[in-house]
Amino acid sequence: MKPLFIAFVLSLSITPILAQSQQNKMDTIAEYKNLYQFQNFYLSGQPTLEALYWLKEQGVTKVINLRSESEMDDYTSYAYNEEEKAIEFGLEYFHLPVGGKSGYTPENLAKLDSIVTPSDKVLLHCAGAGRIRYFFIAYLVKSKGYSLEQAIEIGEQMGYYNPLDLLLKTEPPKE
Repeated sequence: MKPLFIAFVLSLSITPILAQSQQNKMDTIAEYKNLYQFQNFYLSGQPTLEALYWLKEQGVTKVINLRSESEMDDYTSYAYNEEEKAIEFGLEYFHLPVGGKSGYTPENLAKLDSIVTPSDKVLLHCAGAGRIRYFFIAYLVKSKGYSLEQAIEIGEQMGYYNPLDLLLKTEPPKE
């Protein structure tokens, strides 16, 4: 009887840890390049038109684009007008242009936070999924109460790394 009781007590203490690790799990959507899901967020590089439609089918209601104005003008000239297509698909579209250091501001982070509500399924994207990693990590810290270490661990699941870590460590980077 005593071993059964000990096993029961241990299971109660492990359950919250397992739930927390599941809650912090980033899923990779293999069908599309640089597309990840974390809770109610889809995070990616520039989605193809097919991916944008697929995201709509998954219940995404808002698209938040971090590409710069010039990147979007260029993309529209050879691919599709994302804002028009998002609206055509019934999605709300938001453009927070981030190009260079000037776009990484507390104001843009606050704008991101003001767009997202807990009930939304959101696509946050840039060109190649680099900028979104930084914004999403900062969003988790400022808006969701994650520690920086926790947020970075989540970001690492979608390829985030600090190049200084690579330069200053002797162990090879995670693949």
